[in-house]
Amino acid sequence: MNHFLGVVSRGRRVSVDEFGKNYWCFYRKTPANKNDLLLIYTAGIGIDQLYAVSQTEVETRLECKLRNMQTAEISLIGRFAKPITYNELAEDDELSYFPPVKRRFQMTTFTIEDEFWPLLTKFLIKQNPGLNKSIARHFKGKK
Repeated sequence: MNHFLGVVSRGRRVSVDEFGKNYWCFYRKTPANKNDLLLIYTAGIGIDQLYAVSQTEVETRLECKLRNMQTAEISLIGRFAKPITYNELAEDDELSYFPPVKRRFQMTTFTIEDEFWPLLTKFLIKQNPGLNKSIARHFKGKK
């Protein structure tokens, strides 16, 4: 299973098509597969949402096509009551080395390396002690 981090600007949310379905653009060198997970970092807010890839065989959206990226339909799993901010990540001894932090979230989609996924999920659970069980189970790899 792959894990990704997507970045949206403040005031903007995940893209929605004309049928009300959410979608995201993924780089082709690490394509998304069904059930992969996507954390969303909203500028000025932090990591505040978790999505699962629900469909990869979808029509390519123009904004993805223009960047030669894969289009995938995604489904919201949940939102975090207390997002992880850039400053919190940058001040953490281990997560300060996380590539999106080092790049100050200046990209659309990052692939989260296996070494950082448990650190991120542990941090999110620590920040959100009442984390919904349906969200928490995705962090442990259960379906």
